[in-house]
Amino acid sequence: MGNTSDSAVSSVGVDDRTCGELVAKAFVESEKRRPCYVGCNCGESDRLRRDGFARALAETGATCDEYVAADEGLRDKLIQSDNDFIFCYNDEVAAAVAGELDRAGYPDATVFGVDGVFRYLPIYKKVNTVCGDIVAMTDSAADIIADMVINGGAQPSRKVFPVEVVKVK
Repeated sequence: MGNTSDSAVSSVGVDDRTCGELVAKAFVESEKRRPCYVGCNCGESDRLRRDGFARALAETGATCDEYVAADEGLRDKLIQSDNDFIFCYNDEVAAAVAGELDRAGYPDATVFGVDGVFRYLPIYKKVNTVCGDIVAMTDSAADIIADMVINGGAQPSRKVFPVEVVKVK
């Protein structure tokens, strides 16, 4: 599961660039004024999410700070830069950032992730997110694998699922 540009590999996922674009739209509709992206330098999905966000913001005249989740002092950088709208690579990073900002007494930032994990793992911290239907994606991936096993190595396929914004605050 997840996207790859390798045409020899089957994949099931979401359009990562669209994820970024939808979060940029949420920024424009908000009253926030200082957006940023917190990535992980972990590959194609990270790059596409960041690019979709930055390009959609640029179309409105907004710019975006960029950080890496593993950066030492990330929380302090976000606060010092007055970032009040934070788009993170995924829900895991978003939950960690939101928790750190809450503990620092900086609770008014809007934080977004990608994946909608809290909808499937109720112990997970709820964060604003952009996500597709993980159950449908998992079923599709299982179908592709079963077809490959049954048919002895079917042609690689790619399925991209639609995404939606889910706000929790």
